[in-house]
Amino acid sequence: MKILLLVCTSVLLVSCSRHGYDLLDLSSVENNSTILIEKLTVNNVSSDSFKVSTQFVGDQNSNSSVVLSYCNLTDSPACTPSTVLGNLTKGIGNFYLNITSTNLTGGDNPGDKLRLRVTSDGRELEYVVTLADSTVNHIYRSVGPGNTSALAVGTTNSLIIAGSTAQFQNPIPDNVGVGDAIQYDSTGDSSIDSIAFIHERLDSTTYVVKTATGSTPNVTGGDNDWSLFRAFTSLSDAEAGNENTGIDPAVRSFDTWSGGADLVALDLIWNFAFYGDAADTAQATFISWTTSSENYIKVFAPSAISEVGVSQRHEGVWDNTKARMSVTNSYGIYILDDYVVIDGLQVELISTGTDANKRGIRSNVSQSVNILNNIVKGTISSTGNYNGGISLYSGTIGSESIVANNIIYGFDTAPNSAGIFMSGSGDFYVYNNTVYGAFDCYYGIANSVYKNNIAQNCTNTGFRGATHADSTNNLSLLADAPGSNPINSTTLTFVDTVGHDYALSATDTAAIATGMNLLLDSVFPFNFDMLNRQRDADWDLGALKN
Repeated sequence: MKILLLVCTSVLLVSCSRHGYDLLDLSSVENNSTILIEKLTVNNVSSDSFKVSTQFVGDQNSNSSVVLSYCNLTDSPACTPSTVLGNLTKGIGNFYLNITSTNLTGGDNPGDKLRLRVTSDGRELEYVVTLADSTVNHIYRSVGPGNTSALAVGTTNSLIIAGSTAQFQNPIPDNVGVGDAIQYDSTGDSSIDSIAFIHERLDSTTYVVKTATGSTPNVTGGDNDWSLFRAFTSLSDAEAGNENTGIDPAVRSFDTWSGGADLVALDLIWNFAFYGDAADTAQATFISWTTSSENYIKVFAPSAISEVGVSQRHEGVWDNTKARMSVTNSYGIYILDDYVVIDGLQVELISTGTDANKRGIRSNVSQSVNILNNIVKGTISSTGNYNGGISLYSGTIGSESIVANNIIYGFDTAPNSAGIFMSGSGDFYVYNNTVYGAFDCYYGIANSVYKNNIAQNCTNTGFRGATHADSTNNLSLLADAPGSNPINSTTLTFVDTVGHDYALSATDTAAIATGMNLLLDSVFPFNFDMLNRQRDADWDLGALKN
């Protein structure tokens, strides 16, 4: 599956921890002219354009420069970014640059992989982006579990919409972000007649907005009748097109389809931004959408400052204030459509009684899915078999599914469970996951390629089933790590297994700097851990770098 947006989010080339930076004093950075760049993101990717942004701290005298360069990996594998695209523009909390066809060279074609590098004050961040094969457009919808209330209203805060820019008189709440719906009066008669959806956050008062179909919305000047809502109140409702009932009926029917939307015919990428308003307790099933490798569904927790004012994504440990699902005796997310991406969520599977055969995330598709940067945990009291974390089935030879940077735990009491399970005729690329607690931590087939994974607290096997010969650099508490350079019969301590913090501790030397560098991997090139921290040249194993 081609990933156009999220193949390589990254951060600093310095040693980081989840709670700060190990080698740098942030207070000294914030109070002088030094700049510290972090969290490189690439959005709005088309066949010949994209937007690059990076967050920063410091630069109090506003004299720092951030330079973007690139090279074409498709034309020159293992190339070093040397062609300068320009200096990024300083915004509120970030630097950004919109790249168009005029910036790229004549040899950059749709579908090419580009290696990007951002440099400032001697620090570098990298990203590998794949250009779309067509002029694909993005649609954004937000999901706020159980939240029918307005996030903000315009009583004392006037709104101007001109072109695709929404300008509020005063700042709106930081939990407002991409996918949220603004209902407003465009005719001046105090009646709600228009709706627009946030596509980008520029600052707390300025947003890029589009209509439901991605076009330019109706203008309004000085409107005080507006209100702002989540588009949907559960992921299940979002998939089915059942809009938030808090939105005015005059503009509420913005997603009307029967049996899923046809993204291919409309040439769209559909982005569901999942917010941490509450736990989503309903199973979400993706079925009957028409998708392709270019026109896919992405479910993600917004975290970048260009997406939302306060991150909705976990920090590597379960967090009841971030985007999460908690389902009982059912699947959390059940994927029956090809080409779905699940990125940065928390999914809890609660299994009771004799309930069996449930998974936190399960797919049964012909082609591919990508499961990235998630926490999947089990709360298991059931005596039933085969409850587990992530289960993937792909029926087509040559299809490529990616499972990377996930943490799965809590399935060690589930009979015949698997942390990550794969079956079918497709190819599975299982990179840098951490599984702690299952009957079989990993259960795969001959087409399963394992790289840089950790298996701990497994009651039967660390890695079960056949594996592909390209597997390498895996670690198991048992003597079954697959592929070359195996690390067997090794127990890790982690930071805090009681508190379910599965970051590597300083004593876990067997997993530190013992991985394969996957920045130029032929299938899924990336160089970040699940917290968007750039990995060092010598990679650590598992989802979280040391």
